[in-house]
Amino acid sequence: MTVIGALIGILTISQVNAQSNVLNTGFRLDFLKSRETASVDDEVVSNVVKAVNNTSKPIRFSVDLASPQGWKVINDVNKIHTVASKDSMFIPIRLVPSRETAGNVNYFISATAYSEFGNALASTPWTLEIKKISAWKLSVSDRQVVFPNDSDSSQVRVRLQNNGNAVEDIRVTFTPDVKLQVMDENGKAFRDNTTLLKLPVGIDTSFMVKVKVLDRKEKGYFFTDRPDDENTNLDEKRLFRLQIQAANPENKKQVKGRRVDFVKLSEKVKFENDKGSSIIPLSVELNSYNLLSNFTNFTLDFKGEADLGRQRHVRYNYQAIVTSNVVSGTDFLPSNRFLQYASPKLLVAAGNIGENMGLLLNGEGVKAQARLGKFEIGGIYVGNSNRNGRLAANNLKFYGARLGYRLKRNSNIEVQMVNRKDEFNFKDGDLYRLKVDHRISKYHNIGLAAGISNETDTFDPDSVFEVSGYGAELRYGGRVGKLNIALTGNYSSPSFLALQRGSKSGNVNLRYTLKDNRSVSLRAAINESRPVSIIRGFTFDNDLRRRNIYELRYEWRTEFGTVRLFPRYTDEELLGLQIQNSGAGLSYSSGGKRRDFRLFSKFFAGFSKVPGYEDIDPYLVAQWENRLKYKNLNAVVRYNYGPASITDNFRIVNDGLNPQSVFISAFATMYFRKIGLSIRPRFNSSYESVLARWRVTASQDLSYYAKSGYTFTLGTELLMINQGESPLTSLNAQQGVDGVLSTFKQSNFFLRIGVKKDFAFRRPGVKSYKIKVAVFKDLDGNGVRDSGEDFVQNVLIKINGKSAITGATGSALFENLNMGSYSIESQVLGDSEGWFNPDDTPLVLAKDETVFIPLTRGVQINGRVIVQKATYSALVEEVDLDEIRISAVGEDERVYSGLTDGSGGFRIFVPFGKYTIRASGAGIDKRLQFAQDNYSLEINNSNANYQLTFYLIEKNRRINIKKFDNN
Repeated sequence: MTVIGALIGILTISQVNAQSNVLNTGFRLDFLKSRETASVDDEVVSNVVKAVNNTSKPIRFSVDLASPQGWKVINDVNKIHTVASKDSMFIPIRLVPSRETAGNVNYFISATAYSEFGNALASTPWTLEIKKISAWKLSVSDRQVVFPNDSDSSQVRVRLQNNGNAVEDIRVTFTPDVKLQVMDENGKAFRDNTTLLKLPVGIDTSFMVKVKVLDRKEKGYFFTDRPDDENTNLDEKRLFRLQIQAANPENKKQVKGRRVDFVKLSEKVKFENDKGSSIIPLSVELNSYNLLSNFTNFTLDFKGEADLGRQRHVRYNYQAIVTSNVVSGTDFLPSNRFLQYASPKLLVAAGNIGENMGLLLNGEGVKAQARLGKFEIGGIYVGNSNRNGRLAANNLKFYGARLGYRLKRNSNIEVQMVNRKDEFNFKDGDLYRLKVDHRISKYHNIGLAAGISNETDTFDPDSVFEVSGYGAELRYGGRVGKLNIALTGNYSSPSFLALQRGSKSGNVNLRYTLKDNRSVSLRAAINESRPVSIIRGFTFDNDLRRRNIYELRYEWRTEFGTVRLFPRYTDEELLGLQIQNSGAGLSYSSGGKRRDFRLFSKFFAGFSKVPGYEDIDPYLVAQWENRLKYKNLNAVVRYNYGPASITDNFRIVNDGLNPQSVFISAFATMYFRKIGLSIRPRFNSSYESVLARWRVTASQDLSYYAKSGYTFTLGTELLMINQGESPLTSLNAQQGVDGVLSTFKQSNFFLRIGVKKDFAFRRPGVKSYKIKVAVFKDLDGNGVRDSGEDFVQNVLIKINGKSAITGATGSALFENLNMGSYSIESQVLGDSEGWFNPDDTPLVLAKDETVFIPLTRGVQINGRVIVQKATYSALVEEVDLDEIRISAVGEDERVYSGLTDGSGGFRIFVPFGKYTIRASGAGIDKRLQFAQDNYSLEINNSNANYQLTFYLIEKNRRINIKKFDNN
């Protein structure tokens, strides 16, 4: 508790007690309530003084009150009271606290009785505690900020007002979009996106917050992203949100927040309407592969997506494939084609389609799905399916149907049925599945799937047989306190007609959050499968395949990155070979504010053993992997000592060699913006010690973006293989050759050439129009653009709620508008430099239009705020004159405003008109007030010098002058 005036109070009490002892008058004063709590919201604080006369004579006296500065005493201090001998009396005391009284403070009020001759008779203290009133506000200058079109940086002003009665310590925390960096006004990033502020009473505290989009494409930089016309949709409105939260650390209930939307607009906006787009887009691309070889392929692609309005779209794709070789000549391979209509309630697709319904249905066919209230129904037919990467000739067909129902907002149930006909293997099978997904609560979700199947083999008509199967799957995800839980379990019988045929699995993931950004995790994954295959009247038991992993992970996150330590045990089996490995690993992934740089490094080492092979001792297995990302440059280096997969263990068992391998990869994008050229180099290299084989691939794609809209692509690839000497007993035995594997060198060069062009065809029966808005500085004020009048960029243009920003040419384009009436709004962003946009421009649209928006020149109003101190001034320190708002309010109620600088100077630009110029008293010292806070001014001459001065003067203060009589 802060104590103001404690020393004065103690001295006063000590002095009065000394006087009482010396005078020994027998007269006593006491407050009935010696300690009390009040608030500055109380208009009057009161107490009662008890006067006791223990003398033999009546006493006449007056009561004077010593109170804090600025408090008003309601009592008449000159009033004479009379108390009889051996009697007492009660005197009410009333005071009005000052509005500037600080809270959370003890104030001492002293009542002193003076005789009618001016002698002090007695005194008594009263301790009054003023409650702390916490009343502070958080605000921002703009809730939406538009980035200039030539910059990825912008700013917003944050203001905090303390209208309480005590100093507040406030922590301001910024939660930006992942692609947004937050900085102070000097461009320095906030530590942990947090800043601490101390808010004085009655004074506004404001500061500027700068932001920068981190995925900016640096012009002319060597490593950049893809070019704008290839990687960015010009019609896209990019939104980056910044959440600002202010809180008092001592009072967690006092949390205030504001959200600021930083928007990056395009120069081009496409409207959506009920009829959709008036054009049908079509992209045509021709590519040739392996031009320098004896086997050359050509592909011709047609694709696009048409907007039909009301969230209805049609997608279409067709690819023709032609191959030419010296053996079979020229062949036309089966084409790929796809056509889809999609709306919020209906989807129909034909061509090369696919869907997962327990079985993977893909190939050529048709499918449809519809939403009817809470029901969703769907059906699919697929023929000529893709089997093991090769197209079979109509020997595999699928029929599927499903029916779903939404029970509640977070609950779904679905029934599925699939029929598979395998004509080549003479099999016919049916699969029935039930799926349920339910959200139990905010942090708990559960899923269930169960099915049965029946499969009939008719290869031998005299020995037809059937097999049945079943399977189930359970999923759970949730959180209990600091513990995150993810569980899955699956069982499928050996003959279950599904993707997970003959499999058993269980996965457990537990993660517990500790203090200081640390956590501990447990992972257990148990997976094994042994399906039964049915092929042309025979059943085959497949080999057991098992992969079990048990891992414990400790994770520590800091501002510099994340460190993970993980011991791991694995148990695998494939083709009758079982491998058990025990080891531990350590990984690091970089963090920090630099999002254009990322580094990941992981090292793992352990020992593997082969049960059943006692003659093979446990052998070392290690892996070191490093990944680097800098802007758009990516590099990977991976080294394996020992088997990299379970199949590599056969090298040890059969040949007694522990293999080693190295893999190196790097790729990037270089874009030369001025000439419209991009180069994408890629490099891959690998080495296998057992085979003594180097394999190197170097390729690049060069693309030229012509102004005509064509894109020309040249791709090259060089493949080199260098086979050295390596003693491989198993391979040599298979080849029937003694000694070592033959050495050789091989290189191949591949060339690809392509051309691409985007077309737009007018959609029959649908007409739409364009509005091009051009903004210019109207120097002569005639409303018409004349020669020499410059166009203006960074002007916000709004038409019917859609926004665009003028580019370097001073124009913005709005497309796909219907015939009708429109209103064009304009707003100059940033410092207008005295140029003002006109009122809204109406337009009746019946054809493509170009609208010129003239900016008119305004007049500058200069001025200053000056402090005039009183003769007996209480202002010892310098008065802060920074950021006092000066506003010019026009007859049309438009407001033009600015802030004073540190010396009190201000500047405002306004167009011609009559204005009331006002100075805001918010945030100024409470002891000051404006002598005159508004002026009327008519602006009608661009050559005139308009100067204003606002005077701050001290408020009236009461000065008590004590006169002392030495006689």
